[in-house]
Amino acid sequence: MLRELYYNFKKTINFPGSYLEKISVFSTLNRLLIKNRFSKNPKDKISVSFFGYKMYGYNYHTLYYLINEIFIANEYAFKTEVKEPLFIDCGANLGMSILYFKKMFPDSKIIAFEANPRVFDLLSLNIKENKLSNVSIHNLALYSEEKEISFFAGDNTLEGSVISRRGGENEIKVKATKLSNYLKDFDFVFHLQLMLLILGHANSLSLSLQRKDKDI
Repeated sequence: MLRELYYNFKKTINFPGSYLEKISVFSTLNRLLIKNRFSKNPKDKISVSFFGYKMYGYNYHTLYYLINEIFIANEYAFKTEVKEPLFIDCGANLGMSILYFKKMFPDSKIIAFEANPRVFDLLSLNIKENKLSNVSIHNLALYSEEKEISFFAGDNTLEGSVISRRGGENEIKVKATKLSNYLKDFDFVFHLQLMLLILGHANSLSLSLQRKDKDI
C-alpha cells in the first residue's frame, strides 16, 4: 500500500492544477484507496467529493479508477476554440467523463448514452446531484437499428458491452437506437476516442452511419 500512496503522490505533483487542486487530488485518491482496501463491499451506493462535484458509485475501486483515468491522466483532454461544443458520450457509465467535460467546458452541451439500467440509475443521480445543465442522458444502447438487443453486464459497473467477449457474464435485454438519429446539422466537438471504442468494434454501427451519409 505504501507503493500505491507514493504513486498517488507522484501523480499529484504532476497534476496540471492549482495547489489547492493538487491537495484535493491527493486527498481524494488516498481516501478511495484506503476505503477500497479496508472497507467491506458496500451493499448500497457510495460517494466521493472532489473538485466541487459529488460522484456516486457502487464500489470504491471503480471511482478510484475513473478519477485516475479521466481527471488525473487527462485521457480526454483536447483543445478547441468552440466555446459551446457538443459532446456525444457513447457509453457514459457513471458520468465521470461528463463531469470532466463540464469542468473543461462549462457551457458545453452533452448527449450521453448508457445501456445498463443499473448503471444508468447512478448516472441520472450524478447528473442531478451536480446540477449539470445542457446534459441529456438516454438509457439506450447504440446499434445499427432500433430494436431490443442483448447487453452483457458484469458486477463491476465498468463491465458492459453489446459484444459478449467485452462485457460481463450477465446477459440482459436493452433497447437500442441508431446514433445517426442524433447526428444532426450541428457544429459539435467530441473526443475521437469515444467514437473509436464503438466504431472500432461495431462494424454494423459504422455501416449504419455510412448509410445516413454522415461525415464523421
